[in-house]
Amino acid sequence: MIDKFNMTKTDNVLATRRVLPDSIWKSANLAGIPISYARTNDLLNDVPVPEIKPSESNRILALRAAWEWMLDTIDTPLDWRTVEILHRIVAPFGHEGWLKRPEQAKADWDGWMRIENETERAISVLIGMTRLPWFQYDSESVALLAANKILIENGRGVLQIPVELDTTFRTLLDGEENTLKDWLFAHCLDGTVYSEQFLKEMENEEACKASVAKRKENS
Repeated sequence: MIDKFNMTKTDNVLATRRVLPDSIWKSANLAGIPISYARTNDLLNDVPVPEIKPSESNRILALRAAWEWMLDTIDTPLDWRTVEILHRIVAPFGHEGWLKRPEQAKADWDGWMRIENETERAISVLIGMTRLPWFQYDSESVALLAANKILIENGRGVLQIPVELDTTFRTLLDGEENTLKDWLFAHCLDGTVYSEQFLKEMENEEACKASVAKRKENS
C-alpha cells in the first residue's frame, strides 16, 4: 500500500479541526447513534436536541472531547497510555476494561506498529481493533481515533466511514482483510495534498484507460 496524502502535520491538524463536526457525526453513527449532521452540529453548539436520549448526547460530547484531546496532544507518542486515555474519555464510568487479554492485545499492537507504511498501519489498527473489540464499550470509536492519530501525526489525511457506507463497512469486516484495506483506502481517506506516489498511480491508470478506449475505437 502507498500513502494517499502527503501533508505537513500542522496542515493536517488544521484541516481536521475544520471538519471536526463532520468527523464527530460520522463517528457517532458508526457507534450506533442515528443522528443527522444538522442535529449533531446543534448539539455541539449547546442547542437542545430532544429527539435523542441524554445518554446518546453524552456519548457524542465524549466523542468530541476525545477528538479534541487527540488533536491537542498530537505530538504525544501513540502507545498504550494514549489508547487507554482515549478509551477513558469515550467510555462512561464503569465500562472501562479489556475484552481481550492485555498480553494478546499488546502482541497485536506491536505487530501493527511494525508496519512501515503509515497509511496501512492506521488502516490495520482500525480493522484489527474493530474486528476483535478490545474494550467493553465503543471499541470502534477508540480504533478510529487511534488510526487517525497515526494518519494526522504523519500528514496522511483523515479516515472516516461515510454514514451511507456504514453497512458496507460492517459487511466487509467479515471478509478478506486486503479487500477491506483497499476499500477503506478508496472510499474513506480524505486530505488536501495528494502524495506523488498516488498521483503517479492515478496518471498511469488514466493512461491505461485512454489506451483501452483508443483500442476499442480502432477495433
